[in-house]
Amino acid sequence: MPKAWAYYRLAQIETHQKNKEKALKYIDLAIAELPKIKVFQKQKEAVLKL
Repeated sequence: MPKAWAYYRLAQIETHQKNKEKALKYIDLAIAELPKIKVFQKQKEAVLKL
């Protein structure tokens, strides 16, 4: 399993805890590793709405 999915999960957790800075860091790491995954982009949109 790619590390990007772990970063995505960490971003979800940080988003749920309303920690925008950490969530953004993790989702950016995930996108950098696997830029074509659409759920990563959707998660980033959710983080930016915090």
